[in-house]
Amino acid sequence: MKLGILVVYLVSTGNEWVLDKHLKHLSQTQKFMKFNVYAVINRLPARFHSALRSHDFIKIVDLPASEERESAEHGTYLDMLAAFAIADGCDYISTFDVDSWPLRDDWIEVAHNLLAKCGAVGASVLRTENGDTVLPHPSFSFFESKIFRDHQCRYWIPENERSNEFNSFLLRHKQPHDTGAAIGFFLDKFGMKWTRLTRTNLVNYHYLMGGLYGELIFHLGASSRTDMLFRKDGGTWATHVTQPMASIPILWKYKLAAQAFLTSCYQPPVCRRNQRAFDAIAKRLKTDEDGFYRELRGQTAMLSSAA
Repeated sequence: MKLGILVVYLVSTGNEWVLDKHLKHLSQTQKFMKFNVYAVINRLPARFHSALRSHDFIKIVDLPASEERESAEHGTYLDMLAAFAIADGCDYISTFDVDSWPLRDDWIEVAHNLLAKCGAVGASVLRTENGDTVLPHPSFSFFESKIFRDHQCRYWIPENERSNEFNSFLLRHKQPHDTGAAIGFFLDKFGMKWTRLTRTNLVNYHYLMGGLYGELIFHLGASSRTDMLFRKDGGTWATHVTQPMASIPILWKYKLAAQAFLTSCYQPPVCRRNQRAFDAIAKRLKTDEDGFYRELRGQTAMLSSAA
């Protein structure tokens, strides 16, 4: 058996340490089955390329540059990587974000056995705290590769290709469109079961960042973002001002850049609160990672009470 792990590598300035954490945990993976990380590094600064090339389990895949950004870029690259992994003989397909990693070295065996136990074709993070209801989130997913042999199974559907059936699916489940929603649609359409790994934190520094999922995966969240505004935080004035650009030829390419510029001129209070939470999580990960996980599980408080 062989596993293909798909990762789109991108880090923001000041968060380079996240890449080291991610690679360290993946390098400690027990080889329950042969595995390779299939990596896209198109927008990863060159100074980090050597860190990836130093690991023999990482294969850097040369893919064409994409003008898409955010979820569209991520999903488009994941679809390309999935095709590459299948052609390379992978029996299973997994995904991680650059700021997510396994909490256990035997995570492959755990995920594989979970599928067998539940009679499912896959398992994935489900971020209910972010409003997701049927979206296998790419911060961690683990699927039988055979489902990707159907062209309808993909991480991203471009806006001009979204069918009424897909849009109705999102509306029916009150599911925002994000990377992975198209897989959720495919699984639902063909009645395929997948196991949800939901947030298990007893202690939270933030409702979305710093999450433990199924006691198997940690997801920091937001480490590659240029802003600290999340879906549930609502839109900003910059989003509303630039929204008309999305429907104008050529100008749509500059919509995100315009948003970033306007946001840099004024940062809403929620962004500052989110940044403080991120900084607190980052500090704990850097200074006492294992202790931080115990804290999130509520074990620190229990030990204090016992003492």
